[in-house]
Formats: sequence, structure tokens, C-alpha cells
Amino acid sequence: MLNHTILLLFCALFLDFAWCTMYKRDYKSRNYYTLRTSDPNDINFVHHIISHLDARYEGKVGELSNYYWISVLKEHDNGKLRYEFETLLKKRGIQTNSDIRHQVPTTNRIMKRSEPPFNLQQELFLFQKDIKKTLAIDDPGFDRQWHLVKYVNVIY
Repeated sequence: MLNHTILLLFCALFLDFAWCTMYKRDYKSRNYYTLRTSDPNDINFVHHIISHLDARYEGKVGELSNYYWISVLKEHDNGKLRYEFETLLKKRGIQTNSDIRHQVPTTNRIMKRSEPPFNLQQELFLFQKDIKKTLAIDDPGFDRQWHLVKYVNVIY
């Protein structure tokens, strides 16, 4: 009995892992969309949609239970996938607040700003106090929010 339980647990973990993003993103040959379902974890609805839209399931969007990545080949995507999605829902008589959105890759990388160098922290602190006084900022946590001030401007 214990062996069966362990086997079932292993299968459940494997299937959950298998439904993660299974393919490497290929923005040159595929268009990517996010599909929002009205019910959380409604994988049956997702499979129904992708089978009718000739799309490929790419996985969940992070930890969000209502959002899924799907993709279609660029050569088959005529820019009307959203229209086809809405037409499919109307044709099937499905009343839902589900939605599909095209996701365009961004060329700008988001960079996390690091804390300023130690030798500038005192100067930055004084500059930030001056800003707080000048702008009449009444936020008790403002002094700890070093990332709100571009310290490059303080140096030059």
C-alpha cells in the first residue's frame, strides 16, 4: 500500500512538472499569447481552446492559477487569433470572462539597481533629507528608500 502511495505521489509530481514550460521560447518562429481563464486551474478549458486554435500549450504563467502561455507558429498566425478565440467562444455558447493577449518580447532588460557605494551613502543620505524637506514629504520610511533617488546625479 505504501509503495502505491509513493508511486501515485511520484506520478502526480511528474505530471505537474511535465505541464510546466516544456519548450524553449522561439520568438523567431512562434507568436506567444497569454490565455486567462475565468476559473482557476481550468486546464480542460485551455486544452479545448488550443486544440481549436491550432496552438501549443507552453505552460502556466508563473504561480498565477488563471493564466497560461500558449503559442502558434508565425506562419499560421495571421494576427487574428484573438478574433478566432472570441468567435470560438460565441459559436460554442461559452459565457466566460476569459481573455487572450498577444505578448511581444521586450528588448529592454529590467535591471535591479544595486545599493550605492558605501563612500557615497552619507552624501546621498544628506541629499535625500534635503529632497524630503524641500518637497515636504511626510513618509517616515522615505529615508530608507535609497532607490528613489538617482545617486548618479548626486556625484556629478
